[in-house]
Amino acid sequence: MKGAWRLDYFQNTATGAVDKDPEISGKSVVFSFSDDQRSGTIEGHTFVNTISGAYTLGANCTFRITSFGGSKVGEPEWSRKAWLPSDSTGGKGKYHVSGDKLILKFDQNPEQLVFKKDK
Repeated sequence: MKGAWRLDYFQNTATGAVDKDPEISGKSVVFSFSDDQRSGTIEGHTFVNTISGAYTLGANCTFRITSFGGSKVGEPEWSRKAWLPSDSTGGKGKYHVSGDKLILKFDQNPEQLVFKKDK
């Protein structure tokens, strides 16, 4: 998961429907993950907020978001969905890295987040 990643789209795993980044000029969702292969931190921004958080990594590409938050400006609908659930709100799931893509799939959510490697 290490590195800076730009959210490209949400994908419903049940229907296959894709909700792509609206690519509003100067706006994007970028998260930087940094870890020691056991625990790590998240920093970055959504369209209008700065974010930070923490996570742990488990066996078989599992993860748990232990904390997530940020500034509190109202988000447009698309970037609002990028707020990651934390421990108390179902923040467990699996991740998959393939080339320049990172996929986060949370256990309790049919929508996965698909990121592209940021510059």
